[in-house]
Amino acid sequence: MPQSSELFAQLLSQAVRRVALQQKTKIQIVQDELGYALGREAGGSAIEYWRKGYIPAKLHDVEMLARALFQRGGFPDTTALDQFLRQAGHPTPERFSQQLIARHPLAQASTNHQPRPALDEHPAFIVGPPISHPRHFFGREREIKRLFGLLKHRPLQNAAIIGPRRSGKTSLLNYLRSITTTPADQLRPHQRHDWLASPRAYQWIMVDFQDVRLGRRERLLAYLLDQLNLPLPEPCDLESFLDTVSGSLHHPTIVLLDEIGVALERYPELDDAFWEGLRALATNQVGGNLAFVLAAQEAPDQLAFQSDLGSPFFNIFGYTAILGPLREPEAIDLLTSTPSALTPDETAWMLEQSGGWPILLQILGRERRLAAEESEDEVDWREEALRQIAPFRYLRDGDPWK
Repeated sequence: MPQSSELFAQLLSQAVRRVALQQKTKIQIVQDELGYALGREAGGSAIEYWRKGYIPAKLHDVEMLARALFQRGGFPDTTALDQFLRQAGHPTPERFSQQLIARHPLAQASTNHQPRPALDEHPAFIVGPPISHPRHFFGREREIKRLFGLLKHRPLQNAAIIGPRRSGKTSLLNYLRSITTTPADQLRPHQRHDWLASPRAYQWIMVDFQDVRLGRRERLLAYLLDQLNLPLPEPCDLESFLDTVSGSLHHPTIVLLDEIGVALERYPELDDAFWEGLRALATNQVGGNLAFVLAAQEAPDQLAFQSDLGSPFFNIFGYTAILGPLREPEAIDLLTSTPSALTPDETAWMLEQSGGWPILLQILGRERRLAAEESEDEVDWREEALRQIAPFRYLRDGDPWK
């Protein structure tokens, strides 16, 4: 099939509309998001221009655009991706599409997904996995305000989130990266989300160090470049990584380092030189566009000391949010988030038994809801609730930092 600027414009518009439909957002917002992903200071103006039939002149722009659309589910199948690349004049469309699929297998799986069902208006209490959707996250309002205060102006500032096991550190990281771009109709009434003036300009990267694959330096650097939509150098070593990012990072970027204590304890490839390279990148080479937010059970300097690391990277975290129990109004908001009305006695009992710790509140709320659905005796559900929170009572009764 010969190259056609008209067909290219049609395919690009279809892909943009598909992403907007899946994200339940406006086309202009999708265009801005794509433009920022391509490093365009003006956001979506380049996408709008290309949608009029002007094919990008640079192969790099074609590949970046295809990658960004593919990651967001803009193509219904690989045939559509191949056709888009062909109409854009890519010299080897099938080869490039296979490379994309190999690097983003989850994106390929998502191309045939059904539209997301509407969120349950009254979600069940969530126990076990971290909170992933901001609608289900409660509390930490003071910490959230301060963290976004560090991230809304250049230079972006680094922060540490410290808390004992099961205190909600990962849930807070998930909330930070998703709340500002979640449509208001998917949030609770009056749930604030206007923390950033231009949220679509931000790039958020989650690094979960419990994933052993990210314990290898080359794999971690490749992952970061992939998330930034930057080309992968050969070899992908620290020096090449720094060269690539320092000349290409033009938009505010926050790297969330979850369970960094695991990285310091288990991954010898992430040594002093690695951390010093990241520090130099953030402080001197990208115009204040890069910040790190880490989550751990101990303060960064203590973690580094215990791991015999001398890197100054762990001295750049000027703000530390320490996660303890929720404040009482926040705890009550969590407990009353379902339609099963609580009596004042039940509320007081659950506040006392939980000590305000989120996971204990989630368990108690869940048991109360299940009891109401099954018409269980009040004494029975309270006894069961106490059994369920027993493994986590150390948060309330003992030393939660052990």
